[in-house]
Amino acid sequence: MRRRLWTPCEIMMLLDDVLPSHYTAEPLPSSTDDRVRTFVVSESVASERVDLTRETEWVLIVFASRMASLAVRERSVERVQDGVAALALVQGQVDLRNAVVYLSILYDAALRIGADADAIFRSFADASGPMIQYITAFPARKTADKAISAMGFSVIEKPEFTYRKNW
Repeated sequence: MRRRLWTPCEIMMLLDDVLPSHYTAEPLPSSTDDRVRTFVVSESVASERVDLTRETEWVLIVFASRMASLAVRERSVERVQDGVAALALVQGQVDLRNAVVYLSILYDAALRIGADADAIFRSFADASGPMIQYITAFPARKTADKAISAMGFSVIEKPEFTYRKNW
């Protein structure tokens, strides 16, 4: 099956009306997750990157957070990969440290479902962008420095598994 090639304008229009604050409050999963995933996959295979706005980068960070929770709920390696791919697209309109902390919950999600978290993160080694160095180096961190609690997150088990920000 051939993948559809998107123009930069079409790609940006996918997320043009998504506000991070509203997206965060949507039920999990949502149709916005599907739209953002389409964007992430399109951008991940694009030969030419689209310049992202600060708002769009925050949408990608929210998406990564949502994918971590969904990965555990669905026991899905693909959801972890989608989340890491979204963070890989963050270019620095948002302070990269704001994106790096979300690597902890994606790493934790991979471990919870029995996936090879190190391999998932290292699979981005050939990608380009300012976040790649943080993604590929994350598995080498000390265990305490990868812990979700060290990055300001906790877990809510019921009624459905969710990562929660404590800040």
